[in-house]
Amino acid sequence: MEGKIEGNAETLIKSVETVMLKFHVDLSEACEGVGTTREEYYKAKDYVQKETEKRME
Repeated sequence: MEGKIEGNAETLIKSVETVMLKFHVDLSEACEGVGTTREEYYKAKDYVQKETEKRME
């Protein structure tokens, strides 16, 4: 289950960041474009960072 959650978080992050780069928009506009919020984006970033840190211990 955790693997799926982490995969979903990584996909959300990649989607938002790709939209920002490709269309030269800010985070809010990119989030709106992929149907999420800045809060969800930041939660996903935090989650992935914490999971990465756990694996490195």
